[in-house]
Amino acid sequence: MKPRENRAGTLPYPLLLVPAVLGMALASCGECLHAPCPLGMAVIVTVTAGPAAGSVKGAFIQVNGVTNPCATHGDTGATVCSVPGSAGRYDLEVGAPGFQTAHRTVTVRGTSSGRCACEIATTEYLTIVLVPSP
Repeated sequence: MKPRENRAGTLPYPLLLVPAVLGMALASCGECLHAPCPLGMAVIVTVTAGPAAGSVKGAFIQVNGVTNPCATHGDTGATVCSVPGSAGRYDLEVGAPGFQTAHRTVTVRGTSSGRCACEIATTEYLTIVLVPSP
């Protein structure tokens, strides 16, 4: 039996990984190989009803054409809309039954911790006061 072989005459598993890892590193030609980056929270909107500033039932947020419901927190009664995403420009429409829809454009900045790291969105916080429909 040769020094690095087992009883079956094959190389141990860890030694087989070395050529595979080296091959992947050389094939990447300096590019970073990593899994897709997770989405952070780009925008958080607190929605209130004006002029009384009460909670808003049935609130929704439309972001770049996609509509999502907002949540009312049981502890505080606050209505909060969350927008997951990365850095970029977001066109928001926030509304609820019986209220006029509010429009906002938000630019979310991002930070990166290195050449191959995931970009992290710096969450933007907004408060939008909805006006009752006439």
